[in-house]
Amino acid sequence: MSLPQNADRYLTRRWPYGQAALVYYVRPGGDDDNNGLTPAAAFATLDRALHFMAIAEVNESVVIDITGMVIDQDVVLNIGGTTLGGLDFDLDLGAASPDNFFSRAHRQIRAEPQLVQALVVTGQAFDPISTILTLTVANALVANALRGRFAIGAVLGEYGVIQSNTGGPGPNTIEVANVVGVPMTLPVGAYGTGATLRYGDPANFFEQSIYLNALCDWNLQGIEFALTDTKSAALSIWPQAPVSLTLCTIAGIQVEGGAAVTLDGCYFTGDFIQDGPACRVFQSVFFEVDFLCHGSGPSGLNEWIGNIFDTCGPFGGGNAESRYTFQMEQCRFVDAPGTAVQILFGTSRVQATTIDDSVGSAIAVTNALAYIVSVDGVGNGGLGCDAQDNSTVLATAPTVTGASGDIRVGDIDPADWTDLPLTDLSKLVHARLLGI
Repeated sequence: MSLPQNADRYLTRRWPYGQAALVYYVRPGGDDDNNGLTPAAAFATLDRALHFMAIAEVNESVVIDITGMVIDQDVVLNIGGTTLGGLDFDLDLGAASPDNFFSRAHRQIRAEPQLVQALVVTGQAFDPISTILTLTVANALVANALRGRFAIGAVLGEYGVIQSNTGGPGPNTIEVANVVGVPMTLPVGAYGTGATLRYGDPANFFEQSIYLNALCDWNLQGIEFALTDTKSAALSIWPQAPVSLTLCTIAGIQVEGGAAVTLDGCYFTGDFIQDGPACRVFQSVFFEVDFLCHGSGPSGLNEWIGNIFDTCGPFGGGNAESRYTFQMEQCRFVDAPGTAVQILFGTSRVQATTIDDSVGSAIAVTNALAYIVSVDGVGNGGLGCDAQDNSTVLATAPTVTGASGDIRVGDIDPADWTDLPLTDLSKLVHARLLGI
């Protein structure tokens, strides 16, 4: 990266611009008797640095830089919780210790992404629907060896996750999740995470390995959250203040309750479990991920923009109580083993998205209102859209197709999109709801 994304570079309502962040360094070969304030005087352990990260201060920003660390421990890691720095933050307004429920502070644990391979870029092109970026490079690459790495350009903010790359000598192509829609500035490189956190105690009943109880603003950057064999997900977030993750690799994530979570330029495997807050997910790649999304509430709106879903279980979910709703734009689905997108019990929008080669239907709608705008796709084994059980579908310029037809509403025979313009489709669906 050309510039570090330090906490003091963020403009937020909680942190006065221009004031420097306090940075503690953790490095291999460090010493916990050091002060941790420079790389040369780094701490040896993350635990020592967290001791200095009390989370109740006002207008104060603290960064822990763990670049180069691989931390593998047989415990469950709790960060941003109720006890840090020797103080008990129990959210009791009458207690003697500080209350931090709405702490005006910013916390960051970061690692600088590490260059894996410089890329000799000879061409850049965008998918006309999803704007997924394809880089043509002169490098000789091993097929998909760069999957899950980060393509980073020369300008701050130019990054995305590599979903696939072709191998062999000569010009090769690299597909990158992208939301910007403009070419990257040369030079471009493929980067990996700068540190690894792997926690998990087999004797502990918790199903996740790392818990972030965010009682102030948090940012995690350039970190691989690895999964132990005994846990279902590497990271669990319980945010009471905004949380963002950037350029991270995550083997299973759970997001529960509280404030919004932003995931930008991350690579996911394992499970994606969301129950509570709204998530904003940008230019990320999901590979063989199973989704369980619900609990955002009737007013919750989840944004999924510029992402690639590769061989994933059905996206979405929800139930009658949670009414999970989402807006999806500029995304791509490939090789789903069943249905690609499920819209259940809410109002959701899928726009400028491609859905190819799903074993089942491209989109399934149940007890929901779905807006399908400029959605394209071929090779799906079921239908382009299967609308059932009190569903309404409003479609504009869809061309997503399936082996069983373009769209089916209830038990009416599948029809072509071209035979169902917007007004006729709306009448057809409402007629079905009314039993006409």
